[in-house]
Amino acid sequence: GGRFNPDEAVNRAEFLKMLVLAADLDTNSASDSLFSDVSSSDWYEPYVMAAYDAGIVSGYGDGYFHPENYITRLEALKMIMQVSDIPVGDYDSSIYSDVTGWGVPYVESHRVLNINIMRPYGDIFQPDVYLTRAESVKSIFRGVLSLDSYWNDDYNDYEGEEGEYRFMKIESGNYI
Repeated sequence: GGRFNPDEAVNRAEFLKMLVLAADLDTNSASDSLFSDVSSSDWYEPYVMAAYDAGIVSGYGDGYFHPENYITRLEALKMIMQVSDIPVGDYDSSIYSDVTGWGVPYVESHRVLNINIMRPYGDIFQPDVYLTRAESVKSIFRGVLSLDSYWNDDYNDYEGEEGEYRFMKIESGNYI
C-alpha cells in the first residue's frame, strides 16, 4: 500500500479528486476538458471537469487550470463552500488583514456563519498558505461530509447577529 504523508502539500488536482468524491459528483458524464493543461488522458480530468460542470472551479481565466499547483487555503475554502452550497454574502472587506480581493466574500461568510471549515491564525487567515493532505481531509470532512450539502433539508435558518443568517443542524442541535 501507499503512504498518506499527512504533512505533504496537496496540488489542485489531488484536492479536487478528494472533494469531488466526498461530494459524490458524477464524473462519468463530465464534459470534455476546456483547459489547455488538462487532457482526456490525465487521471484527474474527470474530477476537474465534474467540478467545472458543477460550478465549483473555472480555472484561472487564461484557459488553464494549473492542476499541479499546490492548492491554497483560500482556493480550497471557496471550492468547499461552493460544492456544499454554503451561502456567500456580499462583503467588501475582511477582519483579517491578509484577505483581500475575490477571497473576501468567502472568508467573511465562512467567519460570520461560524462554519469552521478552516480556522484562522489569530488575526490573520493565511489565505495563500498551501494545504497539507491532513488539512485537506479535515477541511473536506468539516465542509462537505459533516454538512451533508443539504442546507434546505437538514438545517433551519435563524436570524443571527447583525442580520446575518446562521444555520443550525436540527438533529444534533450544534450550530454550524
